[in-house]
Formats: sequence, structure tokens, C-alpha cells
Amino acid sequence: MKSNFTFGQFNNTAYLKRSTHSSFFSGIPKFVLSAVLILLSIANNAQTFPPATSCTSKDLLLVNATLPYEKCETCTDGTTITKPLTLYINNKTGSTRTSFAFWADLIVIKANGDTDYARSGKISKCFSTIPKNATTGYLYGNVSFLCGESLVLTNIWEAWTDASPNSTCPTLLNSTSTINPKCGIVASLNVVAGDAATIKVSNPTCTSTGSLKVFPYGGTGPYKVALGNNTPVSVAIGDSTTFSGLAAGTYDIYITDANNCTPVHLTRTISTVGSVSAPTSGGDQTQCAQSPVQTLTASATGDTGATITWWTSATGGTQVTNPTLNKIGDTTYYAQASNGTCTSSRTAVKLTINETPAAPTSGGNQSECAQSPVQTLTATATAPSGSTLSWWDAASGGNSVSNPTLNSVGSITYYAQSTLGSCSSSRTSVSLQIKSTPAAPKVDVKNNCDGSSDLTASEYTGSLLWSTSETTATIHVTSAGTYTVTQTVDGCTSANGSGTADPKTTPDAPSATMQPVTCSDKTFSVKVNNPVLGTTYSLTQPGNSNDAQTIDYKAAGDVIFTGLTFGDGYSVTAINDAGGCVSSADECGNSNNVTRNMSNTSTIQNQPVILEKGVTDVKAVPNPYNNIIRFSIQSDVSGQGTLELYNMLGQKVKTVYQGYIQKGFKQTIDYTVPGGAHTNLIYIFRVGNERKSGILIGAK
Repeated sequence: MKSNFTFGQFNNTAYLKRSTHSSFFSGIPKFVLSAVLILLSIANNAQTFPPATSCTSKDLLLVNATLPYEKCETCTDGTTITKPLTLYINNKTGSTRTSFAFWADLIVIKANGDTDYARSGKISKCFSTIPKNATTGYLYGNVSFLCGESLVLTNIWEAWTDASPNSTCPTLLNSTSTINPKCGIVASLNVVAGDAATIKVSNPTCTSTGSLKVFPYGGTGPYKVALGNNTPVSVAIGDSTTFSGLAAGTYDIYITDANNCTPVHLTRTISTVGSVSAPTSGGDQTQCAQSPVQTLTASATGDTGATITWWTSATGGTQVTNPTLNKIGDTTYYAQASNGTCTSSRTAVKLTINETPAAPTSGGNQSECAQSPVQTLTATATAPSGSTLSWWDAASGGNSVSNPTLNSVGSITYYAQSTLGSCSSSRTSVSLQIKSTPAAPKVDVKNNCDGSSDLTASEYTGSLLWSTSETTATIHVTSAGTYTVTQTVDGCTSANGSGTADPKTTPDAPSATMQPVTCSDKTFSVKVNNPVLGTTYSLTQPGNSNDAQTIDYKAAGDVIFTGLTFGDGYSVTAINDAGGCVSSADECGNSNNVTRNMSNTSTIQNQPVILEKGVTDVKAVPNPYNNIIRFSIQSDVSGQGTLELYNMLGQKVKTVYQGYIQKGFKQTIDYTVPGGAHTNLIYIFRVGNERKSGILIGAK
């Protein structure tokens, strides 16, 4: 950097910037600062100065302050340089003065011309022997400065003594009142070194432009002064040049002296005086349309006391009372401030209401029963034309979902959203559900001997449906074949459970005949008439059921039960070997009713007594009973029947039989009495509306 940037430091604490012309500092206020800068050992006590009007003599004056410099001297920004400061005193009188003192404010100036008050201070010094009729330089002392700063002395007070040898500096400094008639005042004094300038700024008003008046000094004149990139203007030593017609803004000024060194660069800022600033925008507003559409209002703030008006264009246009927008689209309003004299430029404020798309249309909630393997359900929705569709895991906020699917038993809800530009719709929910498919029911089959089968479903929790369209737990069928049943739980139907019915046929009651006996016979025989192959015949006497005789008829011939003692209640039943079904009994009458010829010469046929057909009846033998009771039941109607035992208090003891009973068929049921309990009992046989009962006597 060129050395025409001058610097100074006092007591190594303050630095000086570029110097400024004295006319620029004529209006700078006086400062009282804490830092007192002294180079000499003299006391810098506070002084009381007389008014300027009381100074009757101004024949001595501080006329110049310089730092030595070389032609086009340069330095590096920020480096420290030490140079001596010389002050020049002009003694216009014809007598030599013993001493001369000055007091001044030292003001540091920034490179752009602004005063750096934090680096200002008061300085003073007294010099001895001032020659008459001459301008004499006096060394103030060395100063250290940084490349890039300069200084100005201002608010300068001066005092001097007469020619008396006793009027020394201490005398002058200790009693300024004695020299009241002889004092001088200098407004300001630049410290001269390399090229510099003071610049007078005239700010524009709202009706006039501004100007910059440049006073170059230092270096070697004449000078060339350029405003920005414009052609330089020649300026003689002690003269100035003015750049007029300037608007508010910051300007660059370049100064070159006769040595054609690198131009010194200064900046100055012009601000409009009495102007009003353009309003500050309250902010552009961009929103998505609501329903009903909202109203946006442009806002702006201006200088205190300024009035803001709104316009339809940046210049000209139409004034707007209400700068609002309440429909989809955008508009720009322009705010202008006025202080009654000046109006500002206009500030644009844009209002925008973007279209908000409608919520997507759901493709429908999906609820399905699980397949094997489990299927995949995918949520679907349709966004309005021009918008894009996205999926989320929550009705608001949440996380974005790439694939809105479900492939396991359970349920989930996704949310579809439409987006148009920066606006998004509300979200549409779409639920997916895969329900568990229940297991097939278990089927138990009971093949009856009456040509029917009972199929009973178990291990189910839902509603049943048989292949016969029946929905009960048990169905009664009369045809052989495989029957299926499903259960339905929460709308899901299981696979088929199945059972195979194989109804059995009860053989016809056998026809049995007691063989002829004589009066001397102790036993008799019973013959089965027309026996059927593959049938087992059984003959019992209720009073002696443990001695039942059975004959498995597998080959042609007769079926005859022999060695029977005379008595009451014999019966013969048939059991088909293929189905295990027992026929009704052919019950014989009392064999004791056989009439015997005492001469034992006649043969008499037995006279069997057969129960009357077409009645509902129950018999229990033996009675009194011991350990086993045999019940013979016969019904006149078909239907579900029960045979139950009760004690004499009417309390049920046992259900001996419960099941389907075919009309006209007889059945024999053996019941073993538990625990040897032989109390008196009541037995009741019920079929439909039919009811038969009797009393059993317990054997003692």
C-alpha cells in the first residue's frame, strides 16, 4: 500500500487514519475521552481557557503538521511504521517568544472518512524559543502507526509568552490566565503525508440530488480525481472539484498526484435527507386454499410517522384500499411510504393462494379370509387429475409408505393423500384385513340299527352348514354316503369336515315256536322258524338273563334252543352279523300254562303269547332286581326317546338310554346297578308325547 496513508500512535495506544481537509472538520463536535495521549514529560493538566473573544492577540499560529514520506512510498496493510511528527509554528511578530504551547483533540479517521471516536484523545505540548517573523518546525516526537490510517488535530488552543527569559513553559502551563490576551484558535489541522483528501458530502433531498466536493492534499500536486470508473478531473494544489447530480448510494473516489503513484482509494456514502424509506414488506404469502377460500392481506411497515399506500404496479397504476386476495391465484401489491413531503419507492408484496387438491377416492376397504399360502392385499385409491398420490401410515403426520400392502393375518389402515404443487389434500383411509380361516369341524358318526345314522359335529366355534343344508350340530340321515360340514367364523368358512354314514338294518323279529311237550317233561325246547343265515339268535328268560343261549346261524339247518325250564317271559331276538343290530323279541307266554295229560298220552302244542303290536310299553326284569336289570322297550311312534331312573324322592338317579327310537321296533337294554345299591326305584320311558312308568323293588 502507498505510504500516503498516514498513521500515528501516542504512548503506543492509539492509531491514526487517513487525514481529512480542515474544512471538513469545521462542524465536528468536541470530545472528552478517557485516554490522554502524551509524548513529552510535561504535565497535561486540565486547563481553563478563556472565551475566544477575550484573545486580543493572534500573532502566533500552529500552521502545519507533517510526517516524513518518500515519493510513492508503499507499505503492507496492518504493519507498524514509526515516524517523527513535526509541528510548524508561524511567529508573525518582530520579537522572539520564549515559549509556545498548544492543546488539541486528536481524532482518528477511518479509510472511508468516518470518525473513529473510540480512538480519539487529547494531546498537548510546549515548545521553547519561537523565532520572530518565521515559520519554524518543532519535533513533537516519534509516532508509530499502522498502514492504512490517518489523523486530524482539531479544537486546537494555542498560548504563548512574551520575550522575557523567565516566561518558560512551566510558567505558561501553570498559569494560562496570565497570557489571556495572547491566545490563538485553529479549527483543525491535517497531518500531511502522502496523497489524501477531505470530501464534503451534500446529501440529496427528495426533490434534489446530492454531491461530493473533493479537496486533495499531500503528496505532490497537481492532482487527478476520478469518481468511480469516470474520466479523472485535474485539480490544482489548494483547489477542489465537485461531483454533482448524485443519488443516494456509496461512491468510490480515486486520487493520483503528479508522481503518478497508485491511486488512493476513498469511499463516501450519500444518504437522502428528508427522504422516506421504502416500506419493509410484511412478507410474501403463499398458502393452500381452504374451504371456504381464506382471505390473504398484504402488509408492510414504514418509517415512524410515514403513511403507507398500496398500488397495483411498481410505478403509476391504481391505488388500492384493501390489498387482499380471496381466490385461487396470485396477485402482487406495491406498498409506498409518504412523510407528507417525500414518497418512497414501492415495495412489492405478493399474495398467492394455490389450489388444494381433493382427497383421493378410495378403491375400497378389503376384507378377505386367509388363503394358503396367505395372499397379498394392496390398498388402492385414485387421486384427482393432475395431482400425485402418496400413502401414509397415519391420518396426519406419520411416515410415508411405498407399498400399502398386507400379507399376514391381521388388519392395517393406510391413508392416501393427493398433492398438487406444494398443496396436499386431507387423507383418505383404506383398510386391509386378512381374517383367520377356521379349521374344519370334526364329525362323529353313529350308525343306527333302524336304517339311519346320526352325524355330530364337534370342535367348532362358528355357525355350521351341512351338505344337507342343515345347520344343527347333529343331523339324522337315512341314506348311506359321505356327508360334509363347514363352520363359518366372522364371515370365513372352513374346509369341509366329513363323515361317512352306513345305516344298519334291524332284522325282523324272529318267529319262535315252543316244541311239543308231555306232562312228564321237565324241560322244553324252542325252535326258530325260518332262520336266516348270517344271523345270531339269542333266547333269554328275564329272570335268568345271565343264562341266555345264543346260536350263530351260519349254515342250513334248524335253530333250536333246548333244556329250557318252564316259566314266564322267554324271548327270542335276532342279531344280524353284518350290522350288529338286534331285532325286537318274539316273546313267549307262560310255559306253565301248558295243559298236561296226566296219562301223558297226549301231545299238546305250546301256546305262545305275543305282545300286542302298535303300543308303547316298557318292561323291567327281574323285579325285585339284584345286580342287573333288563329293560324291554317298544314305541308306537318314532323319535328321540329316554329311559330314566328316579329314587322315591323324585330325584333322577340315571339316564339309562337316550337316542332315536324307531316306531314298532323293540329294544332290550341291560343296566348294571352300581355299588350294590338296591333301593326301590321308579323307571320312566318317554317317546314324543308317550310316557310309560313302573316301580322296581330292590332285592334285600
